[in-house]
Amino acid sequence: MSRSEWLDKQLQGVSTADFLGRLDYDQLLSARNMAEGLLKKKDEETRVRVWIVSGDVRNVGGFLEPNYAEAVERAHQALDEEAKTGRGFTIMVELESRRESEVPELLALKI
Repeated sequence: MSRSEWLDKQLQGVSTADFLGRLDYDQLLSARNMAEGLLKKKDEETRVRVWIVSGDVRNVGGFLEPNYAEAVERAHQALDEEAKTGRGFTIMVELESRRESEVPELLALKI
């Protein structure tokens, strides 16, 4: 087993707080510096506007901003699916700004 595989196994199911709590002072400083660098990259990342179709407890679809009609169609499909269950259901279509890394599957569809 490689060192990386061993570490992955050790960290399975460990919360971020538990992981950080195991680090000594110098390791925590290093982790903070790494996190600051990653946050800076995220802050600089290009954002796109997407329609998020969501229900009471789950997202049921996401669509790039120009594809509003597709988002509304998906919302209607979700309502039809939920109506068959007999439960009450709320559906929303909201325009949100997301980082490109958060919606790669939508950007892959972009022509």
